[in-house]
Amino acid sequence: MGFFDGIKKFANEMVDDEICQLGENAQKRELKNRIAKQLKQRKISNASTKKIEHKKVDNLREVFNVDYRDLLFFVDTTMMRNNGTLGIGATDEWVFWKFNDEQRLAMPLNDLLLCYTSDDKLIIVKLENEQLTFNSLPIGDKAEMFDAVIAALNKEQKTVVTYQNMLEPLVERDLTSYDALRLDLLEVLSPAQHVRLEKLLIEKAIAENDPTFWSYAVHQLFSNDSEEFETFRGKILEHTVSLLQGNLTKENINEYLDIINKFDVDGKYTTVKLECMLKLNRVAEAKMLAYSELPESEREEFLAKQEQKENELRLKIEKAINKGEDIFVNNPEYVYVYLTGGLLPAEYAVIVGRRVEYVDAIISKMERETPIINRYQFTLNELAARNYWFNYFADINHEALPTEGNWAKVNKFVLNYGGKELQKRIDHGVATIDEVESYVKQHEKVQRNEEQLAEDQRKWREQMDKALKENYPTFYMKMLDPVKAEYIHKKLMIMYLSDELEGNNIEDLDRYVAEVTAKSDDLLNELVKDEYAKAPLVRGEFERAEDFDKRVTDRIEELKNEIQGRLSLEENHLDNKISKLDAANELAVRKMQQLMSDEHIAKLNVLLFMDQLKNVKIKQYDPDKFRFKYIYGNEQEDFVDVPIEVAPKFRDNFRPKNCSDVVVIVDEDNDGKPLVVTEYHFMGEEYYLKVCYMW
Repeated sequence: MGFFDGIKKFANEMVDDEICQLGENAQKRELKNRIAKQLKQRKISNASTKKIEHKKVDNLREVFNVDYRDLLFFVDTTMMRNNGTLGIGATDEWVFWKFNDEQRLAMPLNDLLLCYTSDDKLIIVKLENEQLTFNSLPIGDKAEMFDAVIAALNKEQKTVVTYQNMLEPLVERDLTSYDALRLDLLEVLSPAQHVRLEKLLIEKAIAENDPTFWSYAVHQLFSNDSEEFETFRGKILEHTVSLLQGNLTKENINEYLDIINKFDVDGKYTTVKLECMLKLNRVAEAKMLAYSELPESEREEFLAKQEQKENELRLKIEKAINKGEDIFVNNPEYVYVYLTGGLLPAEYAVIVGRRVEYVDAIISKMERETPIINRYQFTLNELAARNYWFNYFADINHEALPTEGNWAKVNKFVLNYGGKELQKRIDHGVATIDEVESYVKQHEKVQRNEEQLAEDQRKWREQMDKALKENYPTFYMKMLDPVKAEYIHKKLMIMYLSDELEGNNIEDLDRYVAEVTAKSDDLLNELVKDEYAKAPLVRGEFERAEDFDKRVTDRIEELKNEIQGRLSLEENHLDNKISKLDAANELAVRKMQQLMSDEHIAKLNVLLFMDQLKNVKIKQYDPDKFRFKYIYGNEQEDFVDVPIEVAPKFRDNFRPKNCSDVVVIVDEDNDGKPLVVTEYHFMGEEYYLKVCYMW
């Protein structure tokens, strides 16, 4: 085929819209529909299940040696319309595929029941002379396509039973753990066969002290047969606890802790769980567990000990902060301890004017909406605006000043150079009118671009300045009207219930509490309502209202009967949720007593006004009037009374960080303007100094 012929063929393939019916000769119509449904659920693109483009017909015949009329499906993986030279498909008897330039592969369709996907491979279980072998074929990123076909085949009950019978002798064998695992991954096995293999995995793991497949086997056995699992529960918990005695990674500890958390229903291993949680720094969860499961005396001892540790860590953090160390960037989890009235590390970083890259690094290490208190609900913009630092405010917004692009610089350079050359030609009398006119046009274009850039920069500064001015007063307004205790209480509950909630917002907590409350009032009907909402009945076009109502009533009765059988289990789950709610509420109240204390609020206020406090300067002392003159705000002056005997030490020791609190008052002597005043404790006395006017 010549070059132009190839171009013509490619163009035809791109525009040919002729469609052919797919699989009109296929016998397995139900399987064809099931595969189509599975491919649709997995959102597999370029899948042909009912129709196929005409131009693929020849390629299917030439490349795959199949007739489109015999196909159950075909997925074109060339990502090119009307091609069909690469892909996966199946007839009644065979599945075939080709994903690159290598040879076409095929296998009996039903034998996919003896396969499963693992990463980028198709694992094939083979039975030869009653021997079990495993082969693998690379399939790249096409695993979902095979999974769709395997899922559809597993609905073919008669075929499935045949393969289950074929595998039965192998399931009964004393397989190695690895072979038992790989066999258990086959979907075609019956629930009873899965259970036997998972019991074998558990028994071998205990006997051989090999934890490789421990978590998999435990969770799978519980999922497949909860009653059979009960006979193993004690053994499983005991062995899991023994595994935790080793030198484990945090990932391993987390894995085994999840098993004990889920299956230690009697609270026999509460101490073990608490130890693991603390090793993993899951402090809030540990407190919840202690409150729920420890006797009152032990609970109080545990909580007091944790609070002491938190206090020690808080002092360590404050010490690092005072030294100017970037302690949060490598320890974002410290935010859960350092709740000085309620600031996130990112907010703290903005307050102290850290580089934007540093702020971004902290935010990237944490969720943007962390379940932590932000007492005043400040935004980063408000915090950036509080010092009226224009460039920093713009950086926090990631709004860069419009600048001259590289092409504009090149054009100016070329124009400048061209202007000099043109001048030489003019001087020598050889320049043409066209050359001069061309230069003038280029010069005018560059000038227009410069004027546009200047206008863009003016608008940018205007926009940023407007945003800065809007955020500046809102910061101080929030200081005047601090968030109520209810907000802090709910945010604390969110922190303790983070594993239970859908999100970290107060709305998520309110919705969760409402759901638990409704279920505690009428569990059965609430469960029926939830279950029915998953697949509500739809009234038919020709169905009378009373007939439809009867169908709904009958469906609800069916659901009630189904749920009734597991109602006791649901009641246990509900009791657990209620218990967690009670624990979260009590722990939140306990924590609030610390966060709402004058000491914590004072620390936060001093932190928020640290920059303004730095502008307070103690000046000369008047020994006749026993007072210091001091400068504050915008070079304003005032006086503070200080006894003469302590005056020298007072001035030497005055530091912004030593101020004990900052309050906002209304200055009636100055038109009612909000005035920031600091409280300074020195040698047993309290002194009050003005800091700044809010605006």
